[in-house]
Amino acid sequence: MPLWGVQVTADRIDFEWPSQSMIDQMEADVTLSCMTLKSMPNSISSVHLVLSNGWKSPLFERAGFQQEMEQTIEFDFDHPVKAVEASVRKLNDANQFIKRLRFLDERENEVAESYDPY
Repeated sequence: MPLWGVQVTADRIDFEWPSQSMIDQMEADVTLSCMTLKSMPNSISSVHLVLSNGWKSPLFERAGFQQEMEQTIEFDFDHPVKAVEASVRKLNDANQFIKRLRFLDERENEVAESYDPY
């Protein structure tokens, strides 16, 4: 799936799931079934994923922060997501946070509910 935006070093990535070795074991028709997100005052701070083969991600969550605005987004197998658009909030030169996600088809139409807690 195409992803664009600010390029960061590996040490700035909070999570990656599934791993490449897990992807290598999957059937070609596995899709993302749902995603549960929560936010803290400045950004998305909690992510949990479920795939169509039943695999569930660990809960990726920033410890020590109040988690708010929980939303589960269901994905429709018949309307596949081809791109994810992230809106970024820049606090300063060193800190940028994803604050909104949109799920788009090949024509850039939204095919799933957006996550925008603000």
